[in-house]
Amino acid sequence: MKIQIKKTIFKNLDLNSIVYIILFVAIMYSGSTFISNYTMELVCVLAMLMFFCIKIKGIKNNAYINKNEVLVFILMIAIITLFFYQLKFSYDKRVTFTFILRFQAFTLFLLFLPSFDLSLKIIKVMKMYSYPVAFSILITTILNGTKSGGLVGSYQFSGMMMSISFIIFLIDYYSEKNIMNLFGVILTAITLLTSGKRSFTALVFISYIIIYLLYKNKRNNIKFLKLTSFLTIGLILAYLCVPAVRLVVERVQEYSGDTTYNGRLYYWLVAFKIFSLNKFFGIGMGCFSRYFDHYFHRTGNLEAYDAHNVYIQLLAETGIIGEVLFVSLFLICLIKTLALLRKNIIKNDLNCKKILSYSLLLQIWFICYCMTGNPLYGANQSFFYFSAIAMMFSLKIYIKRRKLEYEKDKFY
Repeated sequence: MKIQIKKTIFKNLDLNSIVYIILFVAIMYSGSTFISNYTMELVCVLAMLMFFCIKIKGIKNNAYINKNEVLVFILMIAIITLFFYQLKFSYDKRVTFTFILRFQAFTLFLLFLPSFDLSLKIIKVMKMYSYPVAFSILITTILNGTKSGGLVGSYQFSGMMMSISFIIFLIDYYSEKNIMNLFGVILTAITLLTSGKRSFTALVFISYIIIYLLYKNKRNNIKFLKLTSFLTIGLILAYLCVPAVRLVVERVQEYSGDTTYNGRLYYWLVAFKIFSLNKFFGIGMGCFSRYFDHYFHRTGNLEAYDAHNVYIQLLAETGIIGEVLFVSLFLICLIKTLALLRKNIIKNDLNCKKILSYSLLLQIWFICYCMTGNPLYGANQSFFYFSAIAMMFSLKIYIKRRKLEYEKDKFY
């Protein structure tokens, strides 16, 4: 069944694909809202929708089945197997079992992929939805007189989602001729600053440089200077006129002399101590918080339920074995993404470059944020990473098919 909706983003899409896009964006921007409580159930629905696209006759095939990424699937299965083994001794078996279910769902999600065209639609809808999210955050912050989350629930997620939205607008700024992308970059940057989140502000700065280097040419050099000028002026005016925009600067000044990095050092030292007692297999995935509360006490001004460093916490929870598996997964997927930069089609096709840029920047965003935050432990935050990987795999399949079609046409 095909629904024809003219002059909209959903034009010529079947109902299956429309539902997929809506649910995908809902998970991405679920923040701390009630939707976030159903993240993994929705991820299973997404995998099921793509399975239907592939297997059921009469539905337009807007999906791929991922048959080639054997090494990645071996790593995912190895991680799940490790979690099953940990059930023998896990400090909190219920939490560890939750992660088993979570990674099983993500494995299916990586097996049944959205097509290249559907991935482009998803990114476009995310960009469109960024406008009401940004305005909701700004309006509620101004009305409440304090940092707010607007449609994403809390200020922590407002900073998180505005940093990701900034990346999307910035990619489109270089790949499209649309003044609204310039406005979107400035809007999301200002809204990000109202959250006071230093890590996300730093990640935006890193993305700003990387995206410029990816799109660097004579025409885009001018666009870079134009954007930098407008962005600087916009941020200065916002800093002078909107008190909430000053939060990031104030927090940097407040903790500039804090050698414990706002209390994080204490949690890291505890995690290393736990690791020293459980070097190979850890205490059980997801068990750091419960173990900490039983044997140690919380300190500083962190409302910490995790170690605020995924790599250190993984050592405590999964030992050397788990650390190697997760770091290998992150690095292998990143290397596979970087390898695509050498493909001629990436250089010549802006849509291919857009998906590659999005996947690359979201992976870098996630890997870097793992150094100061806990994105692996939030289901919707983990979704950011695995959805970026899924789009990269989708792009690889699309490129391979394009190459086969070209060779076939050349042969005939």
